[in-house]
Amino acid sequence: DDVHPDPQWLSRLRAAMGTSNAECAFGKILPRWMGERPAWLGRFFLPQLALLDYGDAPVLATSDQHLFYGANVAMTKAALARVGPFNVNLGNRGTQIGGEEDTDMFNRLLAAGVRIAYAPDAVVHHKVPVERMRLGYFRRWHFDHGAAEAHVTPPGAAGRGVLGVPFWAIRGLLGHGAGYLAALGSPDVERRLKHQMKVMYGLGMVSAKLRMALRGEDGCRRS
Repeated sequence: DDVHPDPQWLSRLRAAMGTSNAECAFGKILPRWMGERPAWLGRFFLPQLALLDYGDAPVLATSDQHLFYGANVAMTKAALARVGPFNVNLGNRGTQIGGEEDTDMFNRLLAAGVRIAYAPDAVVHHKVPVERMRLGYFRRWHFDHGAAEAHVTPPGAAGRGVLGVPFWAIRGLLGHGAGYLAALGSPDVERRLKHQMKVMYGLGMVSAKLRMALRGEDGCRRS
C-alpha cells in the first residue's frame, strides 16, 4: 500500500532464491520523498523509514548487519511453516509504531537455518510522507521501538538487572543522556539528534520492562 515495485521485482526475488538456494530473499527499498527532505534527516534516520540499500552485490544474510524489512521480502511457505507466523503483538498497531516484527522474523529464520539472500536488483520505492520527516515522528518511533524490543528480550536472556530492567539498558540510557547534554552546545546536529533518539529508545525500553515486571510478564506472545 505504500511502495511501488520495479517491473521485474518479483521475478528477481525468485531468481535470487534459485541462484542462492535460499528460501527467503529481500531487496533494496529506495525512498520516494513526498515532500522536501529536511537537512537534518541524514543516513542515521533512513532505516527508521524502512529504507534499505546494502549495495549492488548479492550476499547471504548471516547476521543483523543484513536485516530485511517487510516492505521488500519474500519467503517460501515451507520456511514460514517451520518458524511460525509473524508476531502479531509487535509492529504498528493504532498509534503505536513499535515495529520489531521484521527483526523477530529475521532472527527466527536464521536460527532455523533458513538461507536468506539479498537481491540488490529487486527494488521497491517506498513512499515517505511529510509527517514522517519530522523530529516528533522519530522520537515516537524510537520510544515505541524501545518498548517493542523489551518484549522480544525476555528478562532471563537480558542479563542481570533491577526491577526487570537489564543493567545494559540503564547504562545505555544514562550514557546517551550524558552524550545528549554534552552535545547541546555542539554544531554537530547529527550527533545531538542521535543521542536524543537513543535516549527516547532507552526510555521506551526501561518503561516497558518496568511494566512487564509489575505485571509478571516474561516476554511477548507469538500470536
